[in-house]
Amino acid sequence: MLINLRLSKNLCSEPTLQAVPSVEVFIGERFKLACLADPFHDDHLQLYVFYKNGEFLNFPSDKSSYTTKEATLGHSGTYQCEVKLRDNKLRKKSNKVPISIKRIPVSVPDLSIHPGNEVVEGDSNSLNCSVTRGSTPIQYIFCRDGNEISWEYSNYSRTIHTIINVSKR
Repeated sequence: MLINLRLSKNLCSEPTLQAVPSVEVFIGERFKLACLADPFHDDHLQLYVFYKNGEFLNFPSDKSSYTTKEATLGHSGTYQCEVKLRDNKLRKKSNKVPISIKRIPVSVPDLSIHPGNEVVEGDSNSLNCSVTRGSTPIQYIFCRDGNEISWEYSNYSRTIHTIINVSKR
């Protein structure tokens, strides 16, 4: 009986959890967790369980990886995997891997004036500010001579600030 107990303790190596592509992921990206463990005997089916902050992410499965569809800020946390045998006589947990989901940095904004660059006193003009990428909400700040004249948060990649009755000042 002692021999069987020793054998069961060594059925697999200590599992290692790896995050692919890395531990820093941007909103909307997919990330994959791979639980790596070398089996001691091929005739023992290993099952894998993944955890986030100590809570189950899946039922025991023969799949050694777990993939998210689109990462959200809520996916940030500490992840771990567990390898176990179907009969639950052997269970080994991996290292803990912190994963931080980051907002996508805002690209350099593009500013344009409509209806055009020539401004006529008394007319209305619009300042159009747009970005090609960035996690929403995006804060847009319009400045004149380094002083803030308007700001807003938007869930869109473009916003407009209208100046009514333009004057020389």
